[in-house]
Amino acid sequence: YGFYPLSPTEAGAALFGELDTVFQCHYEALEALPAGAELLASSERFEIQAFRLDAAIGVQFHPDARADMLEGWWDGNADMRQRPGVQPLEDQVVDGARLEPARAAFVGRLIDEWLPQAAAGETAA
Repeated sequence: YGFYPLSPTEAGAALFGELDTVFQCHYEALEALPAGAELLASSERFEIQAFRLDAAIGVQFHPDARADMLEGWWDGNADMRQRPGVQPLEDQVVDGARLEPARAAFVGRLIDEWLPQAAAGETAA
């Protein structure tokens, strides 16, 4: 629970840009890519952090985690705060502010890449 390093693959490098650390709030993981999917990013703890399947892009982190949201999420996730590896809230707030430009740029690219394909009906059934 907190901000942890992310390793984009060659296929995901342009999409992730400068984003190399993401907010995670989970302890479960995909064990295999869906058939036909392309891996876009992984991490030390979770092999599959992002993938593309046709026009769909799946992520196993929170690109929506803005710095101004973190305290509310912390308050609402008391059960997660007891798990091993939880980053202290103070560190999350600092990392959230530092990473905000890269996070916002990633979200913009994610929408720019996905939305035109989805609108064209190129999504998987």
